[in-house]
Parts: sequence; C-alpha cells; structure tokens
Amino acid sequence: MLTGLFHQTDLTWAALQPRLLAHDLPIDDQSRWMMVTAIAGASAKSERIAEVRAYGVKDMPAEARRPAESAVGSIRLNQATRARAIPDIVRWIAAH
Repeated sequence: MLTGLFHQTDLTWAALQPRLLAHDLPIDDQSRWMMVTAIAGASAKSERIAEVRAYGVKDMPAEARRPAESAVGSIRLNQATRARAIPDIVRWIAAH
C-alpha cells in the first residue's frame, strides 16, 4: 500500500497533513515520522520544505529531526534534477 503513496506524493501529503498532528493514525511515532519525511522528500515543491520543517518542529523531538532535514535535501535534489531533466526531455522530443 505504501508504495502507491509515492506516485502521487503531493496528493498524499495534502490528504495526510491535516491528520499528522492529531496523532490518530494507527502507527507509532517513529514510523509516522519516517513515513511523513519519505512522502515529503519525494516532492519537488518548494513549499514542502517549510511544511516538513514545521511538522518536524511541532511533532518531533529535536534529536529526532534528522529525517525532516534529509527530506529537505531530497526535495532540493528533486528540484535540481527536474530543472536539468525537463529541458533535456523537451529538446529530445522536439528533435524526434
């Protein structure tokens, strides 16, 4: 089931975000933190950086926030990859 979440990460984030701080998800804290940061980290949206950091501050102890910062790094890598790949793909399509 979780693998399907990573195909539509922004939709998943939008659906999940209102429930994150309610603590009504049937999983333990550490699993929730890892799931949340994995979903956020698969995005390429700039606003996701602030959102995952805010989530980390509100819900994760300071010593457990490394996954949130790792998600930020993944988002930035996704953005850089998209910025390089999309123009290359467009040029290739136009040439063929």
